[in-house]
Amino acid sequence: MIYVARNHWPWRVFLSLTALLAMVLRPEHAWALQSHGPPEGFYVHQMAHILYACSLLYLARDVRRSALRGQGWRHLRTFCFLMTSWNLIALVGHFAEKSLNPSALSTINGYLSLHLVAPIDWLDLLYFVAKLDHLISVPALLFLLLALRAFHQQLDASNASEPHA
Repeated sequence: MIYVARNHWPWRVFLSLTALLAMVLRPEHAWALQSHGPPEGFYVHQMAHILYACSLLYLARDVRRSALRGQGWRHLRTFCFLMTSWNLIALVGHFAEKSLNPSALSTINGYLSLHLVAPIDWLDLLYFVAKLDHLISVPALLFLLLALRAFHQQLDASNASEPHA
């Protein structure tokens, strides 16, 4: 007896699209985020910044101490140092935001336009500078992209030089 393979992929695609459409059109609670009220959520978030910074410093130290050389590894270390500094700035910024007087901020033109109200003291200035953290995180992600690209190119070069069986 000859077994004839049946083509099930159209049926699977139909069921997958139907399930996706049902989730989009009739959403319920996703429970993707578990929010915590004060002060637990703030403490957990700050501990996450510290843990992430320590992990990145460990990775940078490990890469530096190993025999791994090349442009990709230098880019990865730069990413680690930039993201560590982003974590520290965000950590300080969260504390500054928590300590900030609510009357020191003005959202006259809506939520997306936040202005500091005079007189500005050192805590207001610290909060303002910490809000510019994207000036460190975006270049850090660029260095991560450059590192991954260098690793990919290095892998392609090593695969091209190996003889195929």
